[in-house]
Amino acid sequence: MDVIQTPEMSVDVVAAVDGALPAELGGPGSFDFILCTEVLEHVADWAAAFANLATLLRPGGRLLVTCPHFYRLHEEPYDFWRPTLHAIGHHARINGLAVAKQEMVGDGWDVLGTLLASCPAVPHRPGLRFRLGSKIVNAARRVLFALLRRGLPQKLARLPGTYLSNVVLLEKK
Repeated sequence: MDVIQTPEMSVDVVAAVDGALPAELGGPGSFDFILCTEVLEHVADWAAAFANLATLLRPGGRLLVTCPHFYRLHEEPYDFWRPTLHAIGHHARINGLAVAKQEMVGDGWDVLGTLLASCPAVPHRPGLRFRLGSKIVNAARRVLFALLRRGLPQKLARLPGTYLSNVVLLEKK
């Protein structure tokens, strides 16, 4: 299921997870397992989405959710949230889903690497000084990113307190 069809026509059901559930999904309790990966940050109505996902699961069925905790804006204007494990757990509990397992994936170094890889510097204003400045910043960004890829800063220090992504396995009671 996806909100748009692919050029290869590989989506079986075109629908929004926070909208009305189409009949071709089979109705309540139709699934033993649902994979919802990198979707929920694009869903405006979490209450409806979690209600739908819980409805589609049979009792004892499992839902695997992944979503970023840190990432640049993408697929705008349909980029709404950067949830925590607490938000996922809250919406799960309201809909009769129990957290079977949850994990915060990545650390501060992964967050920094993601930022460096996805945010190139651009000149602030026209002019040679600003173009040169952005080139210097981008060169420094590339050097630091290369060091991160080799694992050098990670050997010297930890960056606790932030993480990259959520992975949560939920089970319907």
